[in-house]
Amino acid sequence: MRAPSQRLRSVLAAFLAFSLPVLPAAAQVVRSQAPVVVAPVAGGQAAAGSVVPVSLTAPSLTAGPTLAAPSLAAPAASPRVSAAVPVAAAVPAAVPALPAAAAPSARVIPQAAAAQTAGREAAAPAAPLASLRSVEKAAGKTPAPALGRFFDGGSARGSVNGVTPALAGPSHVSSLSRLQRAAWWKDPAASHAAVSVPLYALRRSQNDPGIGKYTDLGPYYRDVLAKQGVGVMHLLPHFAILGESPYAPVSLDALNEDNVDWAAVPEVQADPALAARLEAPDQARRQTVDYAALRGREGGVAAAAWAAFKREQLGRGTARGRQFQAFLTENDAWLGEYAEFMALAAALGKPALEWTEADLARARRTPGFAERVERHAFTQWHAATQLKEALGTVHAAGGKVIFDIPMFRGKNSVDAWKRPQYFTDLKTRNPGIKNEWINEDWGDLALWNWTRLRAEGYKTALDPFRRWLDRGFDGGRVDALHFAYRFGSGQLASGDEPGDDYVQALAGVFEERGAFPLAEAFEGKAEAAERFGFVTVYNGWKKVSSHDDPRKEGFMGRFMAESSKEGSGKSARFAGYTLGDEWNDPFPVKESVAGGSSWRYRIPLPSDPDYENRARADSRGQMGAWLAARAGDVWRAAEGLWSALAVAADTFVKHVDGTVKIWAASLDWFLEEWGRDTFISLPGLLLTTDRAAEAKENIRQFARQEREGLIPNRIAAVSEYNTVDGSMWFIQAVKRLADSGDAAFAAEMLPVMRRIMARYAEGTGYQRYGRFNRIAMDSTDGLIVSPAQATWMDADPEGRDRPVTPRNGKAVEINALWYANLRFMARLERADGAASAADALDARAEQVKKSFNKRFWFVNEDNKRFWGGTGGALRDAVDGDPHGEAIRPNMLFAVSHGEDLLPPDRQRAVVQAAAKDLLTPYGLRTLSFRDSRYQGRYDTSKPPSEKDQAYHQGTVWPWLMGSFVDALVKVRKGQGWSDERVKAEVRGIMTPLVEFLAASPEGSLPEVFDGGGFDEALRGFNLEDPAGLGPVVSRLARVQNRGGTRSQAWSVGEVLRVLEAHGLLRRP
Repeated sequence: MRAPSQRLRSVLAAFLAFSLPVLPAAAQVVRSQAPVVVAPVAGGQAAAGSVVPVSLTAPSLTAGPTLAAPSLAAPAASPRVSAAVPVAAAVPAAVPALPAAAAPSARVIPQAAAAQTAGREAAAPAAPLASLRSVEKAAGKTPAPALGRFFDGGSARGSVNGVTPALAGPSHVSSLSRLQRAAWWKDPAASHAAVSVPLYALRRSQNDPGIGKYTDLGPYYRDVLAKQGVGVMHLLPHFAILGESPYAPVSLDALNEDNVDWAAVPEVQADPALAARLEAPDQARRQTVDYAALRGREGGVAAAAWAAFKREQLGRGTARGRQFQAFLTENDAWLGEYAEFMALAAALGKPALEWTEADLARARRTPGFAERVERHAFTQWHAATQLKEALGTVHAAGGKVIFDIPMFRGKNSVDAWKRPQYFTDLKTRNPGIKNEWINEDWGDLALWNWTRLRAEGYKTALDPFRRWLDRGFDGGRVDALHFAYRFGSGQLASGDEPGDDYVQALAGVFEERGAFPLAEAFEGKAEAAERFGFVTVYNGWKKVSSHDDPRKEGFMGRFMAESSKEGSGKSARFAGYTLGDEWNDPFPVKESVAGGSSWRYRIPLPSDPDYENRARADSRGQMGAWLAARAGDVWRAAEGLWSALAVAADTFVKHVDGTVKIWAASLDWFLEEWGRDTFISLPGLLLTTDRAAEAKENIRQFARQEREGLIPNRIAAVSEYNTVDGSMWFIQAVKRLADSGDAAFAAEMLPVMRRIMARYAEGTGYQRYGRFNRIAMDSTDGLIVSPAQATWMDADPEGRDRPVTPRNGKAVEINALWYANLRFMARLERADGAASAADALDARAEQVKKSFNKRFWFVNEDNKRFWGGTGGALRDAVDGDPHGEAIRPNMLFAVSHGEDLLPPDRQRAVVQAAAKDLLTPYGLRTLSFRDSRYQGRYDTSKPPSEKDQAYHQGTVWPWLMGSFVDALVKVRKGQGWSDERVKAEVRGIMTPLVEFLAASPEGSLPEVFDGGGFDEALRGFNLEDPAGLGPVVSRLARVQNRGGTRSQAWSVGEVLRVLEAHGLLRRP
């Protein structure tokens, strides 16, 4: 650490003098030409707590190094910086007044005149300070660690790596303790996810000032990133700047003042009017940061807060005042220079390399100059406090934080101004670097004088790394390892090649602290950096994007691809991305504007007017679920799963011309509404996600299209009505809303539903293929008869009324839904006061129930041998399709939706049959694998004439898992299972589908999967097994290829509905 500056020695000496315990008379000895001594007015004692200004001297700020610790006895003349201190502390009551001989040349000023004297222009002679070391010796004390460092110009006694443990916070102590432990990042079996966080781009949900704050970092990690499984936060440069770019710092010790959260400062919190000045209502409508407005607004608040702090804290000698004094002590090596540099830069308005002595003298005489210097020190105190608390929050949540390249110095910086000998000639020899390879212009950066650096062992270049690691960071990123060397075709911009000794020394700084050393060695080969122990973005760290990259589509696909790559073998695997990528946002973090870099992009939060539209692409929930699945338990990311499914659900919901549509798919094809798909999907996509208003508008839209009791299969210029189940599922969707308590909406839809039920009973139909396709109730048994291609199994590759799976006659799920709707309508009519209509509907339902059990139930000896038990199941169709006894999943709807249609023993038999013949990890087969017509391979790339032969003849459909789980749960309730036991079973069954969605590059579920092969584990399963199906299904081999559309509405909707119904998701 550099020797403390004269100016800050003076500042600290003054502060420390007033914070020491009661001292003997020797403490009052002032060795100076003409010190200022505050005395009581009219010979009286100053009142305790009164505020008087005290001169704090500053050094001569000419350019040049401070190579040795200057004497405290004779500081150079310079402007005074006034700070308020308590009189009672300045002149302790227990200390007698000084004899005249003790300070023969002192000017004694009455207290009333002190403030006026301190406020005079800087031309007055500087007041030297007392020797605090002599004060300590006179008191018979050993100098405190801070004082030891103050006088010795080196590390405090008892410190570790130059840091005083007594003043270190939890994060700092944790960092020091890590020195003795194995590096956290070296476990070759570990995988890590990291996110690069441009702090300026973080958004705030309330009182958004237009830029992220240090106080945002901890909660952002704990409440957002940690839940996604992110273990490392890579903070883009956090150093003080004058412009916008975080890569052109004015100091590597000072923190960026734009990121101080003034709303969290007690002086601001105590003053509502002051807090109100932070509000920027127009910023919620902006996507860029207005730095000038931000600094003007917050600078005024900071000035008022500092004035209040001097008055209430320093003036009263409070604990907070002493904490501020301790901060000044600990940071004496850089704080004075930095604070004055910032004040000078504001006063002069031109680069520091152009400052003259006349400029400096004029600036220091500027009204308010001293206050600006004080305010920058005050601001740095809050910045450091807030950052330390943020690091502590991240560490407490199990995360790590790494910083970014504390190695660049701007030409307009403290170091370039005060210590130009460490750089090449800043005005003539160094025009900056223009790196054509990476299209960067680094003309605002100062180039190192490597000869000077090497002579001192690179200490000046390495110290910032040491300091920030010792302040609680867990690692850091560097690029341009030999900064300004080996660019392009070997150009040496400074004319002096340092070799690799600097890189080796830098690696040693990381190694001795067990810190994570990330390097982007784009000026050399990755292997060269790795030879020294660095992890590079080419091997150990997989970079999805950086702040320089334009946003790209398919974030999760890229993230998973990079995360799955093997590392170099020398480190754990990391996959890093830049905040904002997960939104699939089209804007880069950094943009080139008018030949320069603009750092103004902000990440969307709920305060944005277009947040809803942008949030629909958020991949963070899916990322958390995927990482949790890789770690062995996808259910740990219950909130992430909810978010992932909600985002997936939203991709199907479209707002067009004032209407709400649900597309059957969101990728590939079926990018349109289908009635059947809509009402199967709607409960999960909209009702589960609290979007009932949109659900009702969608239902109303279809209700307006009802014709002759039929709901359209597709709404188009000429709507198509070729479906028997669309109307049945329409009523079931209304039933979902009614069951949720929305009786009013059910009453609103009652006229439409009455027409549907009446027309089905009387007979209706549609024209297709040049003929009328009739749908009607058979009055002899009350069952519905429908055409061959009117159910969801309607594949007809040639479009010639030749479905691959003809289901003419009485289809099992159509009549199960018919029965359920009869019962539902009877309840509605009874609630509406139409008792006779309700009785008629119930009577018809009883007829259907009796006929259904008689006509659909069958027992087959082959099935009995394979399944055990009764060997019974439900026919897929009767009075039509000659293959009606095929084992298909449609029979499950008689259990899941059929209320009391089947007795309990038959419910169990249906579920048992489906589990043994149809169940797979990703859904249910459309035909038993034992059937001679079974075709389990669905190849999306084949023409329809080939692939449609398998479409409903063995292919697995994920949406059918919803009906299977509902049916199984119904059986379990009949068996007396508890809710928790049922939940555990459902969790195991749904695990494969959930993990597939989490690992899907599209963040969704496909239309179909291959049918897969038979697994003996299912053949041996019995519903009486106390362990249930969960462990069986979760361990089944997952060898099925996906097919069809990559993102299908009812696949996502039914999975979302089932998981929410059984408490397997947790809403954020």
